[in-house]
Amino acid sequence: MSAIRDGGVDPAWKPLSANRAGVNTTPCFPAWASGHAAFAGAWAGIMQRFFDGDGVSFSLTTEDPHAPVRTRSYTGFSQAARENADSRVYLGVHYPWDATDGLKLGEDVAAHVFTTKLRAIPS
Repeated sequence: MSAIRDGGVDPAWKPLSANRAGVNTTPCFPAWASGHAAFAGAWAGIMQRFFDGDGVSFSLTTEDPHAPVRTRSYTGFSQAARENADSRVYLGVHYPWDATDGLKLGEDVAAHVFTTKLRAIPS
């Protein structure tokens, strides 16, 4: 994906993804709604509805030994979802509007699922 480089945003930009030889590469992905962003938007939307808001702080830790940052902290579900969506842009897999559209698609799914499918478990 050369939009960041060729669009003048950063002429030296390289996608974070690399092949086995270590060469930065962008996979052949169609543009539009990012699946990662859609999943993140759906997750965030359900969590916001369940916890009655977005102000729940939390931290997540990865087990990936190659991760430069092992623990990330967030002030709300939407912040984590946005970071997840943006990661696909930095990876070179999607355009920024793919991430935004994916988050909106996920939010729409969350709204539908929460209001029509989720039910309390009888005690």
